[in-house]
Amino acid sequence: MPATVATKNRSHQLAAALTIALVPAFVLSQWIAVRWTIPIRAAFNVTVLAVAAFLIVRNRRLLVTYRRELVISGALLGSIIISAILHFDSVGVVVFGAMPYLGAIVILLAALSSPLRRSDVTRAVGVVVVTIALMAVAAVLQLVFGRPAYVVSLQDLAYPRWWERGRATGLVANPGRLGQLGVFAIALTPLVSRRRIAFALVSAIVVAASSSRLAVLISLAVLMAWPLLRSQRARRTLLVAGAGVIAAVLVIQLTVPEARDNLWSRTNSAISEATNPDGVARDIRVENLRSGWAAWKDAPVLGWGPGRFGSTTAWRYGSDLHGRYDLPDVRSEEVASALLLQDGSEIDVGTAQLDLGWLQIATELGVVGLVGFMALLGSVMARAWTNRSVTSLILMGVLALFTIASPGLVDLSLAVVFLWWAGVTVATEAT
Repeated sequence: MPATVATKNRSHQLAAALTIALVPAFVLSQWIAVRWTIPIRAAFNVTVLAVAAFLIVRNRRLLVTYRRELVISGALLGSIIISAILHFDSVGVVVFGAMPYLGAIVILLAALSSPLRRSDVTRAVGVVVVTIALMAVAAVLQLVFGRPAYVVSLQDLAYPRWWERGRATGLVANPGRLGQLGVFAIALTPLVSRRRIAFALVSAIVVAASSSRLAVLISLAVLMAWPLLRSQRARRTLLVAGAGVIAAVLVIQLTVPEARDNLWSRTNSAISEATNPDGVARDIRVENLRSGWAAWKDAPVLGWGPGRFGSTTAWRYGSDLHGRYDLPDVRSEEVASALLLQDGSEIDVGTAQLDLGWLQIATELGVVGLVGFMALLGSVMARAWTNRSVTSLILMGVLALFTIASPGLVDLSLAVVFLWWAGVTVATEAT
């Protein structure tokens, strides 16, 4: 067998294996991280990025055909380097702060250069179906039985106590992440070969059980892709998923008092704080928006440098910008005590990160980085439109929407899942 053919086969096998293992490995890493203080999430990211880098080198001849994405990625890389040099803090801040941005670029380029056979995608979708089904079972048990179900599934965090709030975590410790994976699953429903309707309903239950307002809204926004689907069966499946989300939300809100109270409490606090500039930092996104906007206005072009303000790296390294722009740390005694005195309530655990992905990119990389990442996502969406790869188009659109009111694109472990699947599916459609 010629060396080039052998290399191509090995690369294809590796890409297929990564596609099959990616979602269950992501869920497993989140599950393990709850109980054992080992850097399993970082290990997941590093492993996937190492495989992606290997694939880029092996498939470089195919990658050259994606000139537009390469040019945008090169410009982004240059802007990240320049921003880091202009606002150099330390090697640790630069390395860890730039990791989400560089990682997103590497994953997407590797996926675009790794087209699969349709049979590979079908097998990988089957694994996703099983994984999401297990998460749905765990989520329903948590809503029905409360803390005992969380204990059995190793999701019983002492704080936040989700069993008191009527929000399921499935197997990923955080209801927001559960909702994100549910929307991801809905995006894949057109690719499911058998029992599409059942999978659509299971995915809808996962979204609803998380009680994530953002996930529910984005799952309904996915219905806008309905006219683009070729088959009537795929269209019907997507509509069933949307109707399933609405029905599941109504059932959960009517039958789980904690879920109903928590949803209204979070919604009311967000509205009241948005209209009251002197309110306590209870809805962290509102406070982050104020701080991030102020920081961006002082460094609008190239930002404050990767890892300097909006990321978890900035919090860990004690960035001086946090105090300057009043970025709240919701784990601080001051904020927690103020809330307890105010109405005896607790807020969700968070860190001094923006939790608003596009704003984080703007504050750390400026308008140049913001436009660059939007152009990169837009370029892949344009290819998906041309290739009629509706799944890829939906996945990129969903990731962009999640990046508005959650870390989204800059949450590397989650972005890995969305970007890899989006890139692989559009590349497979192009072959």
